[in-house]
Amino acid sequence: GAFDAALRAEGIGPGRVERLQAHAWGAAVSVVGIAAIVAWIYLFGIPMAATTIAERISPEYEAQIGATILASADDGYFRPSTLTQARQDDLRARFAAAAARAAHEVKYTLVFRSRPGWENVNALTLPGGTIVMLDGLDDVADDDDALVGVFAHELGHVARRHTLREFIQVSSVAVITSA
Repeated sequence: GAFDAALRAEGIGPGRVERLQAHAWGAAVSVVGIAAIVAWIYLFGIPMAATTIAERISPEYEAQIGATILASADDGYFRPSTLTQARQDDLRARFAAAAARAAHEVKYTLVFRSRPGWENVNALTLPGGTIVMLDGLDDVADDDDALVGVFAHELGHVARRHTLREFIQVSSVAVITSA
């Protein structure tokens, strides 16, 4: 109290921030403002930054990122495919024909893996163009055209570099949250 009295005696009153902190409405406006800024950064700022960064990453470096992720997943998450080599080759040929028609300029690598249980019915794209098809899709697909459709969807992710952008966004959120 003595310090505040000395400041008032010198004609120095509370500043604008201190006056705002003294009122509930000032604190509420500050909290809403901070929440709006954080929401804008999360919804718009980070995705824009991730897109900009992804555009500047070389395809070679992106492929290295994808290879590292696949090697890590192969070390405990994925299991070797149970599909016969003939079935894998047949699917590769069908997918290559579809890619040649729809996206001949998109470079991709197709690999087959398996997972136990319900997690085996999936396909995913890694940075750098690696498409992972899990064996369970072959078990549940009505026909090969359905599998070509799944492949085409994943090929779209490769063409748009979605996985790299998502990887950058998630990393950014983790870094910002840690800070």
